[in-house]
Amino acid sequence: MSNKFSPAKRGATISTIALAFSAALPAQAQQTVQQQSEVEALRALIGDLQARLTKLEETQSAATAAAKTAPKPVTSRNAPVTISGLLQTHALGYFSQKGPGARVSDTFRLRRGEIRLTAPITTRLTGTVMIDPAKNLTQNAAGAINQSSNIFQELALQYQLKKTATSSHFI
Repeated sequence: MSNKFSPAKRGATISTIALAFSAALPAQAQQTVQQQSEVEALRALIGDLQARLTKLEETQSAATAAAKTAPKPVTSRNAPVTISGLLQTHALGYFSQKGPGARVSDTFRLRRGEIRLTAPITTRLTGTVMIDPAKNLTQNAAGAINQSSNIFQELALQYQLKKTATSSHFI
């Protein structure tokens, strides 16, 4: 015969039966029976709490294991860095009038290339650096560097004045 009562219900049932029979027992015996029924009820409660704790620990360990196996974004040592940019190329191909074996000078060059690195410095401050590796550094007759040929294009610091709860990224 299977027992369909939980430990807590069994403890309550035992204490009810003990109280019913306690009227015929002396006062000291009644107190002992009452203490035993309270101990049984507390043991049943402890058993239920241990089962719930075990279930919560299993759920938490499963969530921790899933978080460990999830892919992490590529970041630098201190902050996540976003790399973006563009490349603009120029190619010319010539066909010879003398046939496919004739020597023709085709050209290919990188007209423009921008590499932009953006990283949050603090929760409100973001830094951006942009360079153009396609530029050749030139000098004038006096030896001064021509700034229009400098590969360094942009340095920007952005500060967010108001931090709102819905704002999760930097502009």
